[in-house]
Amino acid sequence: AEEDKAPCFSSAPVEKYFENPYPQDKIKIDDKAWQDRLNAISSVFKADASLVQGSVSLDYNVTRSYLVNTEGTEVVQNRRSARVMLAVQAIADDGMQLPLMQDFFAFDPDSLPSQDVMIASAKDLLNRVEALRKAPVANPYTGPAILSGPASGVFFHEIFGHRLEGHRLKEGGETFKNMVGKSVLPTSFQVFCDPTLRNYAGTDMNGYYLYDSEGVKARRVDNVVDGTLRSFLVNRVPLDGFPQSNGHGRASGGNDPVSRQSNLVVETKAPYTDAQLRQMLRREAKKQGKEYGYYFRTVTSGYTMTGEGGSINSFNVTPVEVYRVFVDGRPDELVRGVSLIGTPLSMFSHIQAGGDKPSTFTGICGAESGWVPVTASSPSIFVSQIETQRSPKDNNIPPALNAPAFTGKKVTVDGDADNKDNVDNTIFSAMKDEMGRTLDSLRVQGAPAPFWAGYITNRYRSFTVTGELGGISLSNFTPWKTSTMTHVLLGNYRRNSDVSMQPLIIGGGSDDALSYDGLRRSFWQSSFMGYVSSVNMLAQKQNFLSQNPLPAALEKIPDMQHSAPGTYVFAPVNRDADIDVAKLQDYAKAMSAVFNDYKYLYNTSVKISGDQLDTYRSTSENVNIKQPHDMVTVKVSAQFTDENRVSLADDMVLQYEHIFELPPLDTLVAKVRRFADDCMALRNAPALTDDYKGPVMYEGDAAAQVFTGNYLAPNKFYAQPAFQENPKSLGQKIGKKIIDERITITNETARADWNGTQLYGKYTVDADGFKPQPAMTIVDKGVFKMMLNRVTPAQFALKSTGSARFYNDPMQAVPAVGVGTLVVSAEGTTNADKMEKTLLKLAKKAKEKCAYVISKPTDYTSLRLYRVDLKTGERTLVKTNLMVLPTQDQMKKFEAISDSYVVENNIRPYSYSVVSPSSVIIGDIELSTPTMKSSRVPVLVYPLQR
Repeated sequence: AEEDKAPCFSSAPVEKYFENPYPQDKIKIDDKAWQDRLNAISSVFKADASLVQGSVSLDYNVTRSYLVNTEGTEVVQNRRSARVMLAVQAIADDGMQLPLMQDFFAFDPDSLPSQDVMIASAKDLLNRVEALRKAPVANPYTGPAILSGPASGVFFHEIFGHRLEGHRLKEGGETFKNMVGKSVLPTSFQVFCDPTLRNYAGTDMNGYYLYDSEGVKARRVDNVVDGTLRSFLVNRVPLDGFPQSNGHGRASGGNDPVSRQSNLVVETKAPYTDAQLRQMLRREAKKQGKEYGYYFRTVTSGYTMTGEGGSINSFNVTPVEVYRVFVDGRPDELVRGVSLIGTPLSMFSHIQAGGDKPSTFTGICGAESGWVPVTASSPSIFVSQIETQRSPKDNNIPPALNAPAFTGKKVTVDGDADNKDNVDNTIFSAMKDEMGRTLDSLRVQGAPAPFWAGYITNRYRSFTVTGELGGISLSNFTPWKTSTMTHVLLGNYRRNSDVSMQPLIIGGGSDDALSYDGLRRSFWQSSFMGYVSSVNMLAQKQNFLSQNPLPAALEKIPDMQHSAPGTYVFAPVNRDADIDVAKLQDYAKAMSAVFNDYKYLYNTSVKISGDQLDTYRSTSENVNIKQPHDMVTVKVSAQFTDENRVSLADDMVLQYEHIFELPPLDTLVAKVRRFADDCMALRNAPALTDDYKGPVMYEGDAAAQVFTGNYLAPNKFYAQPAFQENPKSLGQKIGKKIIDERITITNETARADWNGTQLYGKYTVDADGFKPQPAMTIVDKGVFKMMLNRVTPAQFALKSTGSARFYNDPMQAVPAVGVGTLVVSAEGTTNADKMEKTLLKLAKKAKEKCAYVISKPTDYTSLRLYRVDLKTGERTLVKTNLMVLPTQDQMKKFEAISDSYVVENNIRPYSYSVVSPSSVIIGDIELSTPTMKSSRVPVLVYPLQR
């Protein structure tokens, strides 16, 4: 390719533009009124219960953007937009997915069409998707076609608009680079991009803006004039022959702007009526010996490869509704499964004529600089030759069960104190009713029936508030939402379709406004997906085991343990008070403002986030559980660079089970300031310069990590089913010493506090419905006694220990093996005040020059390393990126164990606690001199350092 010799950046006029903020009445919309309106429209889709999807959504956005640059440009502009999207999706008998959509766009939501108009559109979509489901599948085709206005809009956006984006010409996408001044379309065609066009042909234009993302004033660009290519879209990275930006540098989400489309408009000076275009189509088809031509009505998606990076210069557009227009005048015939393919030059060379009525396609275009709003407006176009291929065969098959009928059962509004039984009953009854259908009737010919099913419904609301340097950079509070998870097993308790560590649990969604019908439909869809996946997995598993028989020690172990029926419904704790987002914003502002006093700490933030979550689980063994698990996290983050340009970072993560547990603001501010001071101390600390092998004391949270890091994992304290014996499994050492004989480790599930400190690990029933023992001794005086497990037997844990814990994640609240409160106790301990003196004696005895302490301040992420002077006991903080925990062999002998304890509460991945000695000394830890790479000096100085 010929090298582009244009400069890397171009000058641009200095712009000054300011829009006043929108008044509140232009920012807010009536949420309740819109919910009612959308529900009324979407209720149309209930007429066809077999639809995979039938939804209506409103996307309402209000943004205010600020742009300044060193040249003096200052631009402040607003944008408000509303888009209603109607979407239906059916599945044909052969498994082909059939999506149809209709959207309505306006800058002012009050300008959107009436509810009656949208209901009529919903009914039209319903009729069309039913016709599509019955339509025959098309064969490959080459011949003439008409593309409707919306279809041709997508066509021009994908195969022409992207090739007008100037930056692609610098990167090898050179389809039209050498064609400026040459004919690319019929002489009657005009193509322009005009971001200043707010309305065209009676339609608001989504690609409208006044200034682009580089502060350049938007303007119309005439790309094709009378069929001749005249210009490209250019941002401030110029092209040969196009030295200045024409206002098309666009970006979102903090990406660097590149040249992008805005409002792409196709016009013709010689318009034809629809009837005339159809005459042309029939005449051309007859001329080419074809029985019919094609009419493309709707297109759902497309992609293009512009030749950059050596890619093939081609495009692929996916039409949905395509009609055969017969030469002999027979009625048009709808077909499906058509994919429009080809090269852009070939396609363009066959465009013959355009229609007389423009249509607009509204979209959001994704590319390297992010997602930006765009519009493509075009009349219908007649093409003398196109090439199509049959869409790839879909591996999906239609659901084996008919969709559950709509019952209209209602649930009263969430948040009503008298409503919880209604909500609980709705969720449990929906799960049980659909599960009964799944077990009784879900079948695919030639495949086994399900033998077990488990459903999970998560009902949750979330909040996130982020503060940076005293301001709020993010604030989000979601209403109550619903997610579902489905687990369907084939086979039997001895051998089922699951594979260890890979259970086929299918996630799904449901109505945010909780409904019995919505839940049943969600489980109907996901149960079939889970069933089909389990059919395939069972066949693979059986084939694998036939070729790789299980060892004798594993062959007798079943895949699953029976669970006893039971219902366990737990009430949430103190949820009466609503989440005060304004108060959380005040907290985030005050806490993050602390970092204004620390100019060497950057990318600082305070993020307060959490969930109120109720997990409902029902299984076909009649185990029914409702488990509330709320959580709040305060994450304080900072990055810093030392004098040698070594980049470092740390977080302080405060974890609470409930929002009311948040400490007073002054306490949190003090914690942030202490964290900032500690970060500065680490920044200014010297690096570790000498290798060391000798006694090391682990203290604080680092002492707890000695135990959790070594043991809380699969094949350690947690049993894990497998197809072969694992010689490295800690289970091989049951009955043998694995740790210092003074250590005893128990898993406690009934303990509520430790010397007055609340413990998060208390529970009475696990996620499988098993009641755990109040205390289980895992290690007794150094000897390994047992592994923890749930209902999936393993070689060294044949039965559940009641250790299935729900993850604290609304989208992934699945059961997994975990502890309640891990209590590490010890005999023959050393007074906590004498631990450091003991360390120094050991180091002197080993003839070391110094000793080391590895510490982790409470709630911090990063460990700290201290060098301790043997004479004075003075500690010096040193930097290293090679911090180590003791190995399991090193754990067999502690030099000393503190007689005091630390308590660590955790809410991730589930709620549990750890109680461990506050410090331990290991005698032979090796610390190596680190290699710490320096980073480049930043081009711009951090503002607080100026």
